[in-house]
Amino acid sequence: MASGLDPTYVSLLGLAQSFMSLRPPDVKGALRCLQAVFSLRPRDPVVECRTHLQVGQILRRETKNQDMARQHIEQSVRAYTSTGPGVI
Repeated sequence: MASGLDPTYVSLLGLAQSFMSLRPPDVKGALRCLQAVFSLRPRDPVVECRTHLQVGQILRRETKNQDMARQHIEQSVRAYTSTGPGVI
């Protein structure tokens, strides 16, 4: 991870990953951690982009909520194209 990232973001990301490492994975806990990133209103568009992508991937893999997964992945793509290639 980049050293310039907010430690709160990094902590929430690690916690979300820990929830997904459990057997069975705690999808709800992981999604709550990732949603908390949005409540912090990250200034870095890369953080927003990556978080939307992670939420979308979890929803796509672990739930039946494919529409919401698609929305998060599309938001990630929009954030990525607004920041420019090579940023992530």
